[in-house]
Amino acid sequence: MIPDKTPVFPSGNGTDSPCCDRQTLTETAWHALPEGRVYSLLASSYTGLTVDQVRMRIQKFGSNILPTKKPVALWEVILRQFKSPLIYILMIAALISFVHCERQDRNPHGKRTDPAAH
Repeated sequence: MIPDKTPVFPSGNGTDSPCCDRQTLTETAWHALPEGRVYSLLASSYTGLTVDQVRMRIQKFGSNILPTKKPVALWEVILRQFKSPLIYILMIAALISFVHCERQDRNPHGKRTDPAAH
């Protein structure tokens, strides 16, 4: 969506300074607009914002900080592996392989042979 050329005034902030509302900020294809058009839509300039403009925008939009997430514990990562059915298939295959190898390693008398003795 490319907005028209009229400046956008924020709703409900009580000031007359032009600045985009949240919908315009999220729905505009900023990469497709010429540089001057972006500056006019954002009520900014090549030199940046004044201190008063920064304060007003922080008050309206909040700080430019990404929320941090709590790191995932190792035990949670390990338990999540068991949500996949593939892990159960691999465990069954490992069990079959283990049992099969155990049977091949035994001699006819039921005793385990020493592979190093051969």
